[in-house]
Amino acid sequence: MCGACGRVTATDGWSALFATRRARWEASRLVNEALTRSGHPGRVTCTTGPWVVSSGTGRSVVADTLTEVWGQLASLHPISATTLQPLVGDLSTSTARAVLEAAEQVRSDTEATPREGCVAR
Repeated sequence: MCGACGRVTATDGWSALFATRRARWEASRLVNEALTRSGHPGRVTCTTGPWVVSSGTGRSVVADTLTEVWGQLASLHPISATTLQPLVGDLSTSTARAVLEAAEQVRSDTEATPREGCVAR
């Protein structure tokens, strides 16, 4: 984040799409709907700039990009195909498609990286 103007400087492949608060709010709504339906403990809140990812225990982390949102959610609880299923049903908007694509990217990156204490074979 820029110290002078407060603007977010982190970007990902979907940052241009989520440049407006309305788009970030819509993404938050879609993500929270999917999380609620799948029983995932995380929640996402849209602010005037970044998103805030909260755990079921109240821990909150600021995420500047959609990729960071899903990364933080994956650190709370694994993102499974079941978690993403509600998103697959509503791909009528570019926002919904971007939310699903970012989630799938983080999910595949998470599955490719061995967890601490695990041995890759």
